[in-house]
Amino acid sequence: MATIVVANIEAKSINTKFGMKNKYIVIGSDGNKYEAGWKAPTYTPGSTIEANVNVTKYGNEITDVRVTSFGSGAATVSSAPAPAATGAVRSVPTASVPAFPLDPTSREISIIRQNALTNAVKSMEILYGTNLDIS
Repeated sequence: MATIVVANIEAKSINTKFGMKNKYIVIGSDGNKYEAGWKAPTYTPGSTIEANVNVTKYGNEITDVRVTSFGSGAATVSSAPAPAATGAVRSVPTASVPAFPLDPTSREISIIRQNALTNAVKSMEILYGTNLDIS
């Protein structure tokens, strides 16, 4: 069990398959960051906690937290700052939509025809069974 004096608590918004969720990060008075999980901590800045610290590939994670003394800090949780932009501005790639009708000499025509043929064969196999003799 490690003793940690909480200097600050940050909430980092993460997009999950269930929507946006906050992941809480405890910053110790020594400057180290500890992942506190998805539930908001019950302790405040200035509190002293004892916890098991697990070192993972994503950083330090605290489990089995026990509050030894509550701090006088406010119960507000600050949002983690957005990462600073480095280098050139990145743009989001957009899908290029071909204009219809397609040019008969286009490579995309052969891809579309092959896809249509594959889907037609699969449809026939579903309707009439497998191993069709197409001759």
